[in-house]
Amino acid sequence: MTELADPHTEHGHGLAEDLARLRALDRRRALGLFGAASGFALLGGCGGEGTSSASSTAGTATPTPTSSATATPTPTSTATSSGSCTVYAKETNGPYPADGTNQSSGTTSNVLTIAAFQRSDIRSSVLGSSSVAAGVKLELTLTLVDANNSCQPLAGYAIYVWHCNAKGQYSLYNLPAEDYLRGIQVTDANGQVTFATIVPGCYAGRYPHIHFEVFSSLAKAASASYAVLISQLTVPSAVCSTVYADTTTYGSSANNFANVSINSDNVFGDNTTAQKAAMTLAMSGSASAGYTATATVAIATRRAHHRLQYSLSQSPERCGALKASGRTANAATRAGESVLVVDDDSALRELIGGFLAGHGYRVIEAGDVPAMRSVLAREAPDLVVLALMMPGEDGLAALRTMPAGHPPVIMLSALGEETDRIVGLELGADDYLAKPCNPRELLARIRAVLRRGDATGQEPDAIRFAGGGSTCACGNCAPPTAARWS
Repeated sequence: MTELADPHTEHGHGLAEDLARLRALDRRRALGLFGAASGFALLGGCGGEGTSSASSTAGTATPTPTSSATATPTPTSTATSSGSCTVYAKETNGPYPADGTNQSSGTTSNVLTIAAFQRSDIRSSVLGSSSVAAGVKLELTLTLVDANNSCQPLAGYAIYVWHCNAKGQYSLYNLPAEDYLRGIQVTDANGQVTFATIVPGCYAGRYPHIHFEVFSSLAKAASASYAVLISQLTVPSAVCSTVYADTTTYGSSANNFANVSINSDNVFGDNTTAQKAAMTLAMSGSASAGYTATATVAIATRRAHHRLQYSLSQSPERCGALKASGRTANAATRAGESVLVVDDDSALRELIGGFLAGHGYRVIEAGDVPAMRSVLAREAPDLVVLALMMPGEDGLAALRTMPAGHPPVIMLSALGEETDRIVGLELGADDYLAKPCNPRELLARIRAVLRRGDATGQEPDAIRFAGGGSTCACGNCAPPTAARWS
């Protein structure tokens, strides 16, 4: 077997080296790289002509070095416990996903669009080959829950699962003729899917793991770009030690496993203790009879109605206007959306803020990461436009320490190479735009991200009010006058 090198480290080196070079530049020289011309169509900060008179500016703290939330390395996406479930960290989908994000060596680069992969038993290949992956049988049950709704199950979501074979090889990539160990299913009323697979092997440089992606529906599972969560699961150490003793089936997995641990792993190692526990499969069984494994996958959905901030004194007129125009009550969720712009350059913030305000967005500004956190502590913007390079804590540090259920993030950076864009997205950004850029493209990307921002994939039929539990639908708005949209 050809041992597989760690697929994640090469990305990190490229970004780190470019960051070091760019930080060494004078700020004005860096702006020159961003294309800081004064023209409307192409601006370093991606803003347009206009003023920030329609923007509201948060108090910008003086940039000072700050410590991260914990003394240990920060996770890709900081998660917190909600009730009895822990929100999973966002992780990379790696170089072998077959989810439409890269090119495989096999018959397809996107199994998500092929009905044959909508299956529970993923041990066999289905396109051209009928080979069955060798290994210890594993019955894997995942339960998807909503951390923002008392950990209630989420039905109707699609979960795509894939992993390496017993010898650490991935179908469609290392094994182009095979497509086994890949499958997608829809969660039932209990939020559950169950896959029949094998215990994955261990290749050099990575702790044993299983990849998965969560989509708000099967219809939206067309590409990883639409996933509401991309993450990984780990296999318990005791199970690995037992299973890998079979060197005939699992090859060099035992030797590879002896050189890694979950704490040293470059994906799981910087997660919190709670995340590591939640993302480790609970397993029972034996190598001879097979194992059963379970995990509760918690995601923090963002409900569209949480974004409404209108007072009730305006709601009857608003509903009436929507009803008269033939639009639904859900159209109200698009009005008054707010965007938090985080950049240490006040001129660029003003350009972006003025342009977005001119298109109906309420703009909030923050000059550094501490100021951003201050804004997020007191209000809930619908989206964050985040600069990568800032003094003190940079945009990457901001991403790593954002709370669970944070708004979607579009990163702006001069680092426009393909590898750097991939790393930015893997670190938790929902989209990544290189400077210089057209302000209309930024606007289009903001709109696109907000359209898919509701993880449920559904708009609310009615709006619930705080205080009394009243609801309001267009044409029937009579909640308590003292309440506000919630």
